[in-house]
Amino acid sequence: MPAELRARLDELIEERKARRARLSSLEEEVDMQRGRGARTSVIGGILVAVALINLAFFLADPSPAANAPPRRLLVLVVVVASVTSMFIVGGWRRLTANLAGRQYIRFVIAGLAFLLVNRVRGYILDDSALSIMSSDLLGLGACICIVRVPLPGMMALGLAVAGAGLSMVLLPGYSRLIFLVVTAVFPLLMLGLDRLYRRVRDHGEPLP
Repeated sequence: MPAELRARLDELIEERKARRARLSSLEEEVDMQRGRGARTSVIGGILVAVALINLAFFLADPSPAANAPPRRLLVLVVVVASVTSMFIVGGWRRLTANLAGRQYIRFVIAGLAFLLVNRVRGYILDDSALSIMSSDLLGLGACICIVRVPLPGMMALGLAVAGAGLSMVLLPGYSRLIFLVVTAVFPLLMLGLDRLYRRVRDHGEPLP
């Protein structure tokens, strides 16, 4: 084989190896399998904290309408944010192991930050519980749609959460019940979408 042709062949082989290496690196960056256990712990912690606090508040006042004082609503989100922060700090290295994990954590932090700011605003302005809680869901739905977590169905989930916030305004008599259902089901759906990602990935099907 002529020297020039051999050199060109070696060059093409090296380019192919480099291309494969880049592709492998990109696949690792968007692989939601990495850090899955840590993500499950974070969402599970949110689920348990929200469920226990909502149950306590519901037992104290079983009214289906949103009528809690702004101070109580602020305490709720502070407790949830504190519990979630402990899980995030504990699993930080696994949660941020790749781009997909970092995007997931950005979403969790952005959502909690919005809820905290919204409830501080409601507390300062002495806003109604209906206004605060419906704004919570509208803003959380927007966060889901904007901070795109690479899981199937996230856009639909974000629109559903925002729609629930709107339904609270349209059905004020059941607003608190709607909020309790959404905050209980939402973490479960996040866990379900994570599991769905694994099933889709294992079967080699494209994600939507």
